[in-house]
Amino acid sequence: MSQQNTEDNTNQKLYLEFYQDKVNKAYKIGLFICAVPVLILLILTTASSMKGESLFTDPIFFAVSIFILVVMSLCFAAWIHIRDFITILGAYFAISIIALSLFLFSIIQWSETLLALYVAFFVMPFYLGVDYIVRERTSLKYAKEVKKYIKADEPEEHTAVILPHDKNRAIDGGDKIALQLLKVLYEKEKFQVYLCLFKDNMKDVLEKSTVKRIWIFGHGTRGSCSLTDGPFTYSDFMTEKLGDNWKIREVPQMEYVYQCHCNQKSTTPLTEYLVKKRGALHNDEKMLNYYDGGLANLKIDSSLESDYKLLSYITRICSYVGKKLDIDLNYNIPSSIEYLIDRYEEHLEKMSK
Repeated sequence: MSQQNTEDNTNQKLYLEFYQDKVNKAYKIGLFICAVPVLILLILTTASSMKGESLFTDPIFFAVSIFILVVMSLCFAAWIHIRDFITILGAYFAISIIALSLFLFSIIQWSETLLALYVAFFVMPFYLGVDYIVRERTSLKYAKEVKKYIKADEPEEHTAVILPHDKNRAIDGGDKIALQLLKVLYEKEKFQVYLCLFKDNMKDVLEKSTVKRIWIFGHGTRGSCSLTDGPFTYSDFMTEKLGDNWKIREVPQMEYVYQCHCNQKSTTPLTEYLVKKRGALHNDEKMLNYYDGGLANLKIDSSLESDYKLLSYITRICSYVGKKLDIDLNYNIPSSIEYLIDRYEEHLEKMSK
């Protein structure tokens, strides 16, 4: 890479600082979460030694210690994401049912049941703390690779690879999938990487006259992306009030716009504002000039289904369930965006011939 063997430019430093701060925060919070069950275990062991009998079977100590661990771990999981909260809650429930069932069927003794519950409930917070640290470190690892593609100065006319992030969101997935795109664009299409943490950052990028093509990653809905100061709603940005009337802002039209975050229905997507004629990109029927969908409406090319078997199954399930239950399942996962990037790489190769 052109930046690989030189001192980091300002844009690169700001980008890495963002991820390093997330890792530093993860160490502080994660190690605290790990320390709590260890501290409770030490207190129980010390108290048992001083009293001359085991407190592990004492119902009061058992209830209090388990209550602290469960509440702490569930609050922490909810802070990370609702998915983590549901997962940990389900795990606690399953562990309890299994342990009690083994006791009721006389497979294990009551003391062994309590020991099993102690171990499981002590391990869960420890796992959460370690997992938090590992996942944030993994995001930093990929950020160091992405950094190499961030230029000091933006090209005259270029593709904007926008990386929106909420500074307060833990474990947001990082920019691993964007790295795949950057490798495809390198030496094939002029681009610049933009880290957007606030609404003003997004506005600055979208108002640049030099930006001709857009990829947006991060998290969001069909009509917005998540930032530190709240959702950046595309319709709010694209409309302005003049007197008593509202009108569409005059901003440069794009060659293409690909929204690679989740795209459940909400307000109008950016694609409808910035792509006048939505359809085939450069007359390539396999590559559209917009993307604002997800798993429920992603159409896998029939000739490629064998290469994307799992993704093909997932899209069919999401489409079927969504229609039956009347819910929008247009989420995106790494493999659905990888499919889009692979199609774009094929498009670039086709255009170069």
